[in-house]
Amino acid sequence: MYCGGWHAAVRVKVKELVDTSADEVSEADLKTKGQQLMWAQRHRLYPRLASHLDNAQFDAQNLGIFVQIGTQLLNLLLRINYSNPAIDKANDEALLKPQKRFAKMFDELLTQYHLRENVSATLLTELFFDVSGFNQSEATNEMMWQVLPKGILALSKNLEAFLALRIEREARQIFNYISNKNIWAMEFI
Repeated sequence: MYCGGWHAAVRVKVKELVDTSADEVSEADLKTKGQQLMWAQRHRLYPRLASHLDNAQFDAQNLGIFVQIGTQLLNLLLRINYSNPAIDKANDEALLKPQKRFAKMFDELLTQYHLRENVSATLLTELFFDVSGFNQSEATNEMMWQVLPKGILALSKNLEAFLALRIEREARQIFNYISNKNIWAMEFI
């Protein structure tokens, strides 16, 4: 019985009858086939993100890389969000390292995919909805859609900009909600 979750099953395309005595498949062939399968199933795996991919600089080869980098960026944002620098000023110093890592990775994403900042923030927001399972009321989803891209752009600039955004009324509601629900952008590739 296969128990790898539906994403993994789509990626692997498990077959019952496989010739185990055949020649070994190379890592490069496995990687290429995995990329092709992920691209073919992008509308099921990442429905919100996929609606933007046909208009962007994506293909079978770089979708997996974008998802991997994107979830790392989202998890950095969420990690910084879970902290409470208002309580402990020393916490600000501890947050500078992940913020600098976020900014560097975000810039690399812009360069690698030839994207504008706002387009990258949109793609990352869609990825967040796809991989986090975040699906609340229409009003909460809409508020999240308004706040998260701003948070991504603010954090790409500096920690102070993100922390200032986080205390604004709607942003505070969303970021507190995320913290209370312990939401992570989990994706393993």
